[in-house]
Amino acid sequence: TYRARNDFTEDTIYRHLEPASAFQLELYRMRSYELEALPTSNQKMHLYLGKAKVKKGQEVTDYRFFIRSIIRHQDLITKEASFEYLQNEGERVLLEAMDELEVAFSHPLAKRTDCNHIFLNFGPTVIMDPAKIEESVLGMVMRYGPRLWKLRVLQAEIRFTLRI
Repeated sequence: TYRARNDFTEDTIYRHLEPASAFQLELYRMRSYELEALPTSNQKMHLYLGKAKVKKGQEVTDYRFFIRSIIRHQDLITKEASFEYLQNEGERVLLEAMDELEVAFSHPLAKRTDCNHIFLNFGPTVIMDPAKIEESVLGMVMRYGPRLWKLRVLQAEIRFTLRI
């Protein structure tokens, strides 16, 4: 991606991304970090090492891993199918994200990272009761909390459009 604001130099963070994917991954939310894309074994996972932008001459002290993924599905028609898919696919992708973070800890700067962030974006509109989602997410937090803590994940975020 070549933008005028960058004097038409390549913005490498968008390399190998479809334009729509960049929007759905909400990369703009990480604009206060210098991002380095790291390779992953799963092309649907996007892993970045973020270094906080600081004034010239200052030392960077804030390093974080950001792992982001888009979950797509063509037809979520019934409420039961929507919930079951959301729960199963969400948990599977969360586990994959944690696996990728574990591999990322082999990066030379990994020891300096803290407050890591996981972001999962469900592409389709889902039909379900918000209370069921809350219960499901709470169950995942209780099951995987110790592992998330070990990976220094401060935030794990799920984004979706809900139709009640």
